[in-house]
Amino acid sequence: MVKAYRKPREIIWVTGFFLLVISIFFGLSGYLMLWDERAFAAVRVATGGAGNLPVVGSFIKIFLRGGTDVTGETLIRFYAFHVAILPVLSLLLIGVHVLLVQYHGMSVPVFVENKQKAGEPFFPNVFYKDMMIWLMVLGVVATLAVFLPPEIGNKANSLAPPPEGIKPEWYFLFMMETLELFPGTIYCFNGETIAIICVTIGIIFFFLIPFLDRKSNRGEKNPLFTIIALIYLIYFVAMTIIGFST
Repeated sequence: MVKAYRKPREIIWVTGFFLLVISIFFGLSGYLMLWDERAFAAVRVATGGAGNLPVVGSFIKIFLRGGTDVTGETLIRFYAFHVAILPVLSLLLIGVHVLLVQYHGMSVPVFVENKQKAGEPFFPNVFYKDMMIWLMVLGVVATLAVFLPPEIGNKANSLAPPPEGIKPEWYFLFMMETLELFPGTIYCFNGETIAIICVTIGIIFFFLIPFLDRKSNRGEKNPLFTIIALIYLIYFVAMTIIGFST
């Protein structure tokens, strides 16, 4: 509704998008560190789903797993991603993101943009406010980690079948439910592959919104992309709730 991606803030949207992707991969890579049956099965399904992408799927799967299946090599690789590569990428993107926000200013709705008063300086005003929020979030996360630590199940066994009723973390439930919407075969094509392609197209479209919504870039109202955003949100919430309840 705010259309925060409006020109000249397209790159801010892009950096935010990649930060979201990295955050999700942080969750996936950290999940495998438990090395229990649930984590093993979840990573096998996630990397196997990526392997269903046409052309590049096999390469992505082997690159993530470090081989054809989830093994100790996968654990080492995910550990390297989790503690070295992803943190560095996150810091770089956060730095670029903050600099761009500081340069272009915070986005506001179109109807108040012309009425906006002069903003307050980033340092120390905005910096201290952001630090307070970060410290509050860190306190909540630390409290949850101490009093509600993750449960570690049985040690992963590549030869054992996955546990019954296994489910991924909540932010992957919509993907699980999406895959279940598609039958095994659709006109001689693999249903899971078609589902992965549809999700990929949806993600790419989400990434390209700043470059597609030309009316908002001109300062005009464009309810179409607001409706699309609501559809995205409703679908994600609905599939997540269904995933929890089934």
